[in-house]
Amino acid sequence: MIRVKNVELIDMCIIAIKIVSDIRSYLAKTYNIIKGEHEEYKGLCDIAYSLFEKEINKFNDNLNFEVICFHGEQKHTPKIDPNNWYYEHTWIGLKEKNSNKILFIDPTSQQFKWLYDDIPDFYISDNPPKWYLNDKDNFFFKVYNKNKWIAKNIVNKFDYYIWGSICRIYRYFMIKNKEDN
Repeated sequence: MIRVKNVELIDMCIIAIKIVSDIRSYLAKTYNIIKGEHEEYKGLCDIAYSLFEKEINKFNDNLNFEVICFHGEQKHTPKIDPNNWYYEHTWIGLKEKNSNKILFIDPTSQQFKWLYDDIPDFYISDNPPKWYLNDKDNFFFKVYNKNKWIAKNIVNKFDYYIWGSICRIYRYFMIKNKEDN
């Protein structure tokens, strides 16, 4: 999926499309993405980031942006089973220097098609991917940096046990309601 509303990011988008295409092609030739350990690009996001950074640096002398690495896990939402929240992921940002404009890029989002109905094979947009919880936005890490004990023993338990249980109940009724209709 490619969706860029900010016209000023179009140049970066064109370069990103070419690089993402090359990376996906390289990964498909190097790893078994049809089935097995790396099916659907599973577990290849860190390699994709490294390859992207290497390729973009070839252009970077002439362009006015920097590469950012984003890391997180699946969003803690009732849309997916809480048992799947902990799946980590890495995606890419191209930030225009001297501004806050960022192009978000995920060459391997396809690996989560089993988890989301609406996730594309790859993602390029000026909006952050909606499926992931960036570590910088994760309340657990905000607390963890101040008090590890509270983060591990209170925040984590609330998130996974209490909120997770609420999400499971919600999902149960949501699925049951679909089956009844």
